[in-house]
Amino acid sequence: MKRTIRTGSRLPRICAIFLLALITLSCATTGHKDLKVKKALTQSVDMFNSDIRWQDYDSARAFIPKIQEDHYWAEIDRMKHDIRLTEYEVRDIVFSENCLIAWVTVHYQYWSLESPILRNATVKQTWRFEEAKKAWKVTNTGFKAITENSSSSSGF
Repeated sequence: MKRTIRTGSRLPRICAIFLLALITLSCATTGHKDLKVKKALTQSVDMFNSDIRWQDYDSARAFIPKIQEDHYWAEIDRMKHDIRLTEYEVRDIVFSENCLIAWVTVHYQYWSLESPILRNATVKQTWRFEEAKKAWKVTNTGFKAITENSSSSSGF
C-alpha cells in the first residue's frame, strides 16, 4: 500500500514538472521566433536601403506593400531626377511589443544635382511584418524628409 500511495503522490509532482517544462519550452520557442523576425527585419532594412542607395528602385519595390506601390513610385520619381545618395547608416531599430511593427532610424548622406553640396538627413521608416507572406514591408520610407530638405535648400 505504501507503494501505491507514493506513486499516487508523485503523479501530481511529475505533471507539475512536465507542465513547467512545457511552459518553458513554449517561451523559448516564442523568443526564438521573435529573434528570427528581428533578424529578418535587419536584413530587409539593409537590402531596401542599399537598393535605394544604388538606384535599384525596382528591387527595392519588393519591400513595398502592393497597396502602396503607386505612392512609392511617386516618391521615387521626385527623388531620382535630383537626389544622389552617397551613404546610409541604420542607426536604430525599435520594435513594437508584438514584434510585428518596427520603427527604423536611417541616416542618409546625399547631394542634389541642382546644388552639389553634401547634405545629411535622418529619416524614420515604418516597417510591418506581413505574416501571410512572412516578409517585412516598409509602409513609410521617410523619403519626404530628403526631398523637402533638398528642395528647400536649393531654391525650388
